[in-house]
Amino acid sequence: MQPHSRETLLIAAREHYDRLWQLITALPDHGRSGTFHFTNPETSVKDVLVHLGAWQQLYLNWSQANLSDQPARFLPRPYTWHTTDQLNAKILADHRATTFQEAADALDQTQTKIIRQVEAAIDEELFSRTLYPWTGHASLGDYARIVTVANYDWAFKLLRHYRHAQLQTT
Repeated sequence: MQPHSRETLLIAAREHYDRLWQLITALPDHGRSGTFHFTNPETSVKDVLVHLGAWQQLYLNWSQANLSDQPARFLPRPYTWHTTDQLNAKILADHRATTFQEAADALDQTQTKIIRQVEAAIDEELFSRTLYPWTGHASLGDYARIVTVANYDWAFKLLRHYRHAQLQTT
């Protein structure tokens, strides 16, 4: 079920974030640094955290600029919604030297900022699809849900698959 109020968005974002971290902390130390051999390109837990944090930062840059009446695109140029695979590859390439802890800290910071933004908003600001023309056919809350709840679900499923693959090889 998708959140349709400020309160349900806050609950879902926090619960999905906590569930993701419960899975990550349950991984053995060597599991946190291992590579997913079932993805192309091969990725790691750190890469998943980098991905989550980077997309949340895109959301924050976009929403904060537009809420301050400074028009901004969600995706940086030259990327479009059709080239997000290229953007994701660039994000990972730009963060090769990022450590697991740095990625975890960055994600925690962006999660906190999004939670604060949602807490400061009212339902109409988050879920009215006509309030902000820069959100297109979606609402601000829809975007916040995508970069939190939906992305945490994606990451959870990927990491659960990784954990299962690790258990099969040990």
